[in-house]
Amino acid sequence: MYRDEINLDGINRGPKMSELTIAETPTREAPTKVELHDLLQKTVDEKATDLHVRVGACPKLRIDGELIDCLDYKFTTEDTEQFLRAIIDDDQWDTFHTERELDFGYPFSRHCRFRVNAYWHLGTIALAFRLNRSDILDFDSLNLPPVIRDLAHQQRGLILVTGITGSGKSTTLATMLDYINKTRSDHIITIEDPIEFVYDDAKGLISQREVGHDTKSFVRALRASLREDPDVILVGEMRDVETIRTAISAAETGHLVFSTLHTVTAATSIERILGFFNPTEQVTVRALLAENMKGVISQRLLPKLGGGLIPALEIMVGTITVKNLIVENKIAALSQAIQNREGGMQTFNQALLDMINAQFIDVKTAMSASDNPAALRRMMLGGQSGGDTTSILS
Repeated sequence: MYRDEINLDGINRGPKMSELTIAETPTREAPTKVELHDLLQKTVDEKATDLHVRVGACPKLRIDGELIDCLDYKFTTEDTEQFLRAIIDDDQWDTFHTERELDFGYPFSRHCRFRVNAYWHLGTIALAFRLNRSDILDFDSLNLPPVIRDLAHQQRGLILVTGITGSGKSTTLATMLDYINKTRSDHIITIEDPIEFVYDDAKGLISQREVGHDTKSFVRALRASLREDPDVILVGEMRDVETIRTAISAAETGHLVFSTLHTVTAATSIERILGFFNPTEQVTVRALLAENMKGVISQRLLPKLGGGLIPALEIMVGTITVKNLIVENKIAALSQAIQNREGGMQTFNQALLDMINAQFIDVKTAMSASDNPAALRRMMLGGQSGGDTTSILS
């Protein structure tokens, strides 16, 4: 999620962690469920994006991209086990021991919920909490460019939001789906693992399915969704070839399909999808992608001047030029096409330069985030760097 204000007025979670000191509990025993809520409340109060709990370490919050200690107390084996047992059922506990990791959602309040990953670290339990807000922000509040709203107006096709873990993909998708829900009488089906944002029906109808609870797998739920009168389908992640194949088929048959990939640029997103298929299929898949790909949004979260985080977006739109390059397997040339800014497209360097000029980020932050700092520096001096490469276009 993007770090922002979350209002929890009216919710009594007991004393805040800032009011609890080690001195007050010199004979401290294993944390109770109330103390878990205190620690999660601290995560919300400090506007952190993540909380990490691990044996032998102090709990850490990620604030503006940096990890900091939030309590001078090192957790024990019993502490982390009790934390986990407090928020899962017996079946999930058994799954955790069998699979050695567990992903699940934890509703903290009516305003926010946590996506939790439990895993083993050196034979002990560790927990990573990702905070997701339920009061979904709009395009302007998240500083998303107008082309993102334009993509949400699409009626059919495939839209990908890509980036590394923690880059704000889910927040951007939530904003787009919420906008569709409020402006169109569509049936929106989400398939997630786990559910991160809970929507209220507005003008549209939203059905949410969580893998492991409401369905056994992404591909099963996606295939079933085509018989559930959908207009818009969100597939939480394209993890395998069958999910990708079915998602493309759903887009081809007249649905608007959203999904995510863990890729860092638009071009690598196309390459990743093609890489799931054998060479004999790739010609057909390229043709299908060219026909149905409406946009690829690749994003990174950066520290914002004055505090908070702001997304830097590379945006590829399915223009005629982009479609032809995909069909002709000229994937490496996509960056050059994106740089022309046709239809609202932009490269990462163009986004970074715009953010510097708008005083959203400083030059140091932009340089560290850029894939080609030398090209960005030339752009700052008035040159236009072709495809963010080393050449200069007049």
